Amino acid sequence: MNYQVANKFKLFLYAIDFVGSLFFFWKKFKKVHFEKIKKIAVIRLDHIGDCILTFPFFDNLKREFPNSEISVITRQSNKDILELSKSIDRIITLNPPWFSREKNKFSDLLKFIKLNYKKFDLVLELHSDPRNIILASLIGKYSAGYGIRGFGFLFNRVVEYSEQKEHTIQRNLDVLAGIGISVKFEYPNITLKEKEIRETKNLIINNLPKPKTQNPKLVCISPGAGRKDKYWLNEKWAELCNKIVEDYGATIVFTGDKKEEQNVAEIKSKMNSKKYIDLCSKTNLKQLCAVIKNCKLVISPDSAPIHIAKALSVPSIALFNLEEPFIWGYNNGKNISIFKNGIKNIDVEDVISHIEKFKLLE
Repeated sequence: MNYQVANKFKLFLYAIDFVGSLFFFWKKFKKVHFEKIKKIAVIRLDHIGDCILTFPFFDNLKREFPNSEISVITRQSNKDILELSKSIDRIITLNPPWFSREKNKFSDLLKFIKLNYKKFDLVLELHSDPRNIILASLIGKYSAGYGIRGFGFLFNRVVEYSEQKEHTIQRNLDVLAGIGISVKFEYPNITLKEKEIRETKNLIINNLPKPKTQNPKLVCISPGAGRKDKYWLNEKWAELCNKIVEDYGATIVFTGDKKEEQNVAEIKSKMNSKKYIDLCSKTNLKQLCAVIKNCKLVISPDSAPIHIAKALSVPSIALFNLEEPFIWGYNNGKNISIFKNGIKNIDVEDVISHIEKFKLLE
């Protein structure tokens, strides 16, 4: 097994998996009959960006099982974005004790398992988390996924984890290929209603600094990320915003959740211009999508807005720190990733040069 964990844990996991495989060897002999699959569940309990990158997975799954009910088990915080997938029939919310920022109780997890015990014909798990794997084995008659963090013996089908570095979209699709489904690589796609786009544009126009215009050139700046090591310096954000306003005549639209309010306030305090709109913590996920759709460019660290922009065909620049962009980012068309060994080593001129090179604000 090609374990994707620290070396000090590998021997321990090998021992657990060896013993587990002796007790659960019979699982590997169970066959999956595609024609009998009516209820499918996909476990996706991680972050918003991960959910968006799973959209192609759901599209491929729906093409294979057009008459089956496809459910996603996810946290409450992901519900809005997953509602934008045309291939998901049902969203089931679960805030597990091991991976949740929302209030939760262990008793709620037990109640969930009791309610859904062996309810699904097929359960697919994409995060390779042993706790998710245990959940998948309890609620699914047949389950599959990667076993790279251990406990793969609980799956009926352990999918081989490629040694080659792959984009996360392809890594997800490999799970489907691993159970015998033909897959097609594609990028996420989100379609918004024209009414949502129009209403959000009106909201933006009403909050524009004077003099107002009906067709402002908007640049979305979303400085937040899920981890502190992904943060760029606020001084650099402010310098970048100044250049975008002064050199391109654009208006900055700040987005982010409540915990980003202080960062955005500091960036604004360092700007020369007041040509910005602060929507930080003022939009839900669907409204954020509509805001991004009204922008000419999105600039952010590796986080949800980058994936939303790609899914909406809006140009973007992603600032990467540790994860290579060819795993999580984009470098095709006008969706660009900038990578240096440490995000703080990325300079403002690095971003401006990409804006110029790809004519992103013309």
